[in-house]
This record gives sequence, structure tokens and C-alpha cells, in this order.
Amino acid sequence: MWARPFKLLALSLGGVIALVASIAIGRAVQFESRQVSVADTDSIPVPETAAQRLARAIEFRTITKREPTALDSAAYRGLYRYLETAYPVVHDSLDVTRVNDLSRLYTWRGADPSTAPIVLMAHVDVVPVEPGTRGDWTHPPFEGVVADSAVWGRGALDDKASAIGLFEALSLLVEGEGRPERTVHVALGHDEEVGGPRGARAVADRIMEQGQAPAIVVDEGGAITKTRRA
Repeated sequence: MWARPFKLLALSLGGVIALVASIAIGRAVQFESRQVSVADTDSIPVPETAAQRLARAIEFRTITKREPTALDSAAYRGLYRYLETAYPVVHDSLDVTRVNDLSRLYTWRGADPSTAPIVLMAHVDVVPVEPGTRGDWTHPPFEGVVADSAVWGRGALDDKASAIGLFEALSLLVEGEGRPERTVHVALGHDEEVGGPRGARAVADRIMEQGQAPAIVVDEGGAITKTRRA
């Protein structure tokens, strides 16, 4: 006596699923890409010394910790001192603000203060090396080795490469392009790997205190590689 009601229920559920699926497929077909179309630009030459500067940054053991008092503050401060010596023109041209001691907000004031600023983000903390895995590394994690057309070490991709890339770009722009139309903020966080409560979040508050929401925020993205390395 129960077979017929269950059969009707199953048919009804099947019909609902089919209807939902057809709506989803229809909307997917009609969906237009929101990718921004941009014109091609000339390639920008990257100095060969950029790899060496990234390698040097890797040597600073800015290992993340959930407890702020457990951080090796000297390693973070050493990294920032190195950035000052490696990119003097950036530090001469941009305002530098310490945020919770170990994060930094660099501000390049634009010619038109009425326009919304741009925020470029990176983080300088790295995750620890898992105990017992040192032998699995092709090169030691904190030696910053440049070999085989690559920079090796903890943070080479996540995310000191972004930080160094931003400073390389800023150096070229400050020397060649002059003052930007809108303000550019460069935010370096020190605790992204544990959620960024004292780094990125605090830096964002500092930016918003200036009264304007950013026009765009650019943070780290996934790496694109052609080959897989051990």
C-alpha cells in the first residue's frame, strides 16, 4: 500500500531536481564574463638582481605564530631594515607607518586626493617547516638559494615574492613615472598565515581612517607554473 505514494514522491522530487538543473544551466549559458578587458602593454624588464633580493628576503625567518609574543620580532625588523637598504628610493618617496610594530603601510600620495586610493597587499610571514621534513627540501628552507632558474626557500611563492615584486615595481615607477594620479597604499602584513588579526585587518582600519574606501585592492593570487618541482 506504500509503494504508490513513495513512487509519486520520487517522481515529484525528480521533477523538482530536473527543473532546478534546467534553470541553473540556462542561467549559466546566459552568464557574461565580468573579466575586465585591458589593452596589451609593453613588457617590463625585470632586473636580474631582483631574484637575489628575493633570495635575501627569504633568509629572514619571519615564521608565523598564533601568539604575538612568540614571534621572532628581530627577524621581522631585520627584514624591514633590509628593504630600506635594498629599495632606498621607495622609502625616500613613500610615507611608512608601523602597524602593531611588525606590519607596515607604505603610502604614495597621489596628485588628486579626491580619487579613491589603490591598495596593493602582500604578507611577509611564512609557515613553519614541518618537523622531520628538512631532508625533503631541494635546498634548505631559509638559505635563499638561486639555482636552476628559480629562487628556492620558504616564502619564495607565499608570499615574499609578492612583497619583493611590489618593491621592484615601485622602484621603477618612482624613478620613471613621477607622482601617481591617485594615492597608492602598499600593505605588508605580518600574521596572514594565522588570519591577519593584527596585520592586514589593522592596516585596513588605518586606510579607512583616512576617509576613503579603496577603488581596488590587489592581494596575492595562485602561482602559475609550467613544471612541477620537488
